[in-house]
Amino acid sequence: MATSRDVLGLNPESIVLPNGEQLEISAYYSLGNRGISINIVGNDKTLIQVGGFKHSETSYDPSVIFLTPKGLYLSLLVGQ
Repeated sequence: MATSRDVLGLNPESIVLPNGEQLEISAYYSLGNRGISINIVGNDKTLIQVGGFKHSETSYDPSVIFLTPKGLYLSLLVGQ
């Protein structure tokens, strides 16, 4: 079982986009199993919920690119 010191992350953080749209973003990385989680919420609705595992510590940095409900393209990267 992972402890909090084994998990790096961005706790839910609210951001306002240039078009006025407000989103809540969180992302986590588990050192123990190299698990990744990306969550994006807008208007109390889950827009993106992606999870997966990195092959190795230095392999790819997962990202998502999506169109927000108000028509703005957004890219989120979990990595260095």
